[in-house]
Amino acid sequence: MNINNYMISKLMNETKAAQLWAAFLFFFVIRPFENYIEEQQ
Repeated sequence: MNINNYMISKLMNETKAAQLWAAFLFFFVIRPFENYIEEQQ
């Protein structure tokens, strides 16, 4: 039972980290890239 709870909490932490990375990539990579494309047109 303890091992199961540990795995679930570990999985939750990993998904939180993945969401942070996704937000980071969106704001610092995709947004500037879209602005760059708009400036080129």
